[in-house]
Amino acid sequence: MTELFLLLLFVSLIAAGSWFYYHSSARRPFRRSDLSEFETGLNALLENELQLAAKHLANAAKEDPDNVFARVWLGTVLRKQNDIERALKIHMELAIRESLSAAERISIHKALAEDFHVAQHPEKTLEHLDLILAVDKSNAWALERRLQYLAGKGDWSGYIDTSLKLSNLRKKSLDARRMAIICTLDGDRLGAAGKGKEGRLRYREAIKYDASFPGAYLGLAESYRREKRISDAIKEVELLMENSPESADIAFPLLEAILFEQGRFEEVEGFYRSFLTKQHHIVQGYVALATIAERKADNESALRILREGLEANPGNELLQYELARHLTRLKKVDELAKPGLQAMKRLAPPHSAFNCSNCGFSSDAMRWFCPSCGAWESFNT
Repeated sequence: MTELFLLLLFVSLIAAGSWFYYHSSARRPFRRSDLSEFETGLNALLENELQLAAKHLANAAKEDPDNVFARVWLGTVLRKQNDIERALKIHMELAIRESLSAAERISIHKALAEDFHVAQHPEKTLEHLDLILAVDKSNAWALERRLQYLAGKGDWSGYIDTSLKLSNLRKKSLDARRMAIICTLDGDRLGAAGKGKEGRLRYREAIKYDASFPGAYLGLAESYRREKRISDAIKEVELLMENSPESADIAFPLLEAILFEQGRFEEVEGFYRSFLTKQHHIVQGYVALATIAERKADNESALRILREGLEANPGNELLQYELARHLTRLKKVDELAKPGLQAMKRLAPPHSAFNCSNCGFSSDAMRWFCPSCGAWESFNT
C-alpha cells in the first residue's frame, strides 16, 4: 500500500513538473543559434550596428549570388555609412538584371530613389519613383515621395494627378485648401505659358475646392487683365474681397493698376471707402486711401484717414509710420518730432515685401508655396 502510494506520488510530481516546464517554456521567446548570414546582417542593421551589418550582408551576397535582397540591403547600409558611390554601384548593377520578380524590382528602385535623394539628384529620384509605379501603380510610398519632388520642380499638373491617385488609394478626402493652392499654381503656370483659357479653368477648379482661397481670384483677375477684359478682372477682385476679406489687401495693387490704366481714378477712391465701411481691420485700405488723398494734395484728408485707421486699429505699426511720415512731410513737428519718424521706420514692415515665416525667403509678390524650404502658405506681409 505504501509502495503504491509512493509510486503514484512520484508519477504526479513528474506530470506536474512536465506541465510547468511546458507552459513556462511557451512564454519564453524561441531562440535560434543558427541564423543565416543574411538574417544576422538584418538583425545588425536593426540594431544600427552598420559595420557588422555590412560584413554579414556582404558574406550573404557571396554565399548566394541570387539573393537580390542581400545586395539591396548591403547597398542601403553603405548609403547609411555615407558611401553613396558604392551604394549606387551595387543598386545600379542589380537594376540591369533580367528575370527579377516584381518585389525585387520595387526594392531595387526604392533603394535607388533613396540613393539619388541623398546624392541630391531630384530628376533621377523621380525617375526611379516612376519605375516603381510602373510595376505597382498603387505603391503609396512612391506616390507620397513623388509629390515632394513634383512640388520641388513646379510640376503642378503632375502633383494634382498624383494627389488624386493617392487619395483614391487611401480612400481619404483630399486636403481642399492644399488642392486649391496647387490648382492656382498650375493656373499661374499655364497663364505664364500663354494658355490663359486653360489657366482660368484651373483657377475655377481651385475655387471649387476652397472658395475662400484668395489666390485663385487674384489669378483670374490677372488673366482677364492680360486679355484687356477689365470688367471681368474687377469682378474677380470684388469676389476675392467678398469671399476672403481678411486677404483683401493683396488685391489692392492689382485693382489700382487696373483702374489707373483705365483712367478711372475716382472709382479707386470710391472702392476703398466702400470697402473700409465693412472691413475696418484691413490697414492697407487706409494707407491706399491716404496715398490717393496725398496725390490730390489733400493733406488734411490724408491725415484724417490715417487717424481713422488708428482708431479702428490702435497701435498698428504701419499706420503709425504712415501718419508719422505725413506729419513730418507737412512739418507738423508739434504733433511728432522728426526722430519719431526714424523710430517708426524701424517698426514699420516693408510695404511690398512678402517673407516666408519658416525660412525667411523674401519675395516681391505673394507666394503660396515657398521655393526655398517647401513650406505651404508661409508668407506674411
